[in-house]
Amino acid sequence: MEELHISDEVYNQINEFLRPVLTDEQKLLINKVIPSELYESYIKYGLCERCRQIRTHYTWCQTCNSLIFKENFKNWTSGNANIDKFIQEAQLNAKEFWQVLEWIDYSQFSKVKYIAKGGFGTVYTAIWKEGYIGSWDNKLKKWNRDKQNCRVALKSLYNSQLLVQEFSKEVKFHSELNYLPNYIKCYGVSQDPNTKNYIMVMDYASRGSLRNFLNESFKDMSWKDKILYISWIIDGLKDIHDKDIIHRDFHSGNILIKDAHNFCIGDLGLCEIDDGKSVNNEDKKIFGVLPYIAPEVLKGQKYTKAADIYAFGIIAYEIFTGLPPYCDIPHDQSLASGICKGLRPQSKDYHVPQLLLDLIEQCWNTDPLKRPSAKQLKDMNSRFFSDISVDRREKDPFSKQDPDESGISKQCAQANKLNKKVDQNNSKISYKTHPQAVYTSRLLNFKNLSDSHKFDIPESLYFDLDSFDEEEDHDDKLNILCNQQND
Repeated sequence: MEELHISDEVYNQINEFLRPVLTDEQKLLINKVIPSELYESYIKYGLCERCRQIRTHYTWCQTCNSLIFKENFKNWTSGNANIDKFIQEAQLNAKEFWQVLEWIDYSQFSKVKYIAKGGFGTVYTAIWKEGYIGSWDNKLKKWNRDKQNCRVALKSLYNSQLLVQEFSKEVKFHSELNYLPNYIKCYGVSQDPNTKNYIMVMDYASRGSLRNFLNESFKDMSWKDKILYISWIIDGLKDIHDKDIIHRDFHSGNILIKDAHNFCIGDLGLCEIDDGKSVNNEDKKIFGVLPYIAPEVLKGQKYTKAADIYAFGIIAYEIFTGLPPYCDIPHDQSLASGICKGLRPQSKDYHVPQLLLDLIEQCWNTDPLKRPSAKQLKDMNSRFFSDISVDRREKDPFSKQDPDESGISKQCAQANKLNKKVDQNNSKISYKTHPQAVYTSRLLNFKNLSDSHKFDIPESLYFDLDSFDEEEDHDDKLNILCNQQND
């Protein structure tokens, strides 16, 4: 598609206009001389003095900056033509600074420290000397960079020097989602000089994973906090589902926390575009963390958005109870078989408000078509957060409308009373993890899960999905609350 430009004549006609206070005559002229596709960008961002074209962001001109990047292509290489190509394409196509990817020489990093190993790579933290590109300084002829000497995460993918296509795919997904507030940003690519593995240079999450956060802070979390946290997570999931992207590895280890108000989704290595075609998992390979994988996927069906919703339900359970799912039993074929037969996490010792249980039970439905969408979950949870917020109850004390229309505040207060009987002496949540409970992504090679397989379901873990499905009004609860939110 040919890029749209304005002529020098048009530039001279409109260059002196004050965009925030255009006259009616100026508006008529602009509508006449500027292509409709460029009108909004002109109004928001104005004109570039260097190339006399319309900027693509407040401090960014794609026309100029793409030429600057192109001129510099000869000065760097990753050592791999495919990686060079997708970095170059990202630079040429960048309409804003957050869309830029760079090749970052490993010498830019100092104080490199190991953080953790995952299913597909190792994560380190380091200080990045230069920081990321923000805008071009035309006087000094160099990039203005933000956050020099900033701490970043370095994600080194195993054998990525050989698996370039898989590595490139993950980087591309991150770069496409860089502008979203609920996603870990990727600034570029580097290479470990010793292992030769390629490295993704990303935002550093100082509070670690959601699992780490819950271990440290669960006892200090109110129900309002918990509802807010799952709101942030479902916002991020809705963002990618709206783009027809399926995460496919959604679990608490991949929810990363930069600070108490910034929950981000990471690890996009297994993401796929939802093409809506195949029903079955053609290669029969299942990667992920077993407790978060939907039963239909374990049985060989294709991963869908509904499977992400199932995983979200497990994450919500984890936030509400503080407990990792199935932490006291092996994560093996018996557990996989149990999940396919209706096994779901449950805590008898910790009380959760019934409305929140209804939310996660909807996500756990054995029929993927009966699970709510990310939008429905967002609407439902927004309703809960509104009802439980003190600000709303104090805003209009004379209103006849019940400020706790859903009843969530009353249920949370009751749950708090019941939970006071649970040991509160420890400042941190405590639980025992079975040595064969695995919470990192891996290849799961389970066979014949649709067939009968003996499994003893512990009473404390059993969730009666059959009786849930038979309740005539249960499927309508979510829609009722969603409709109330929309009215």
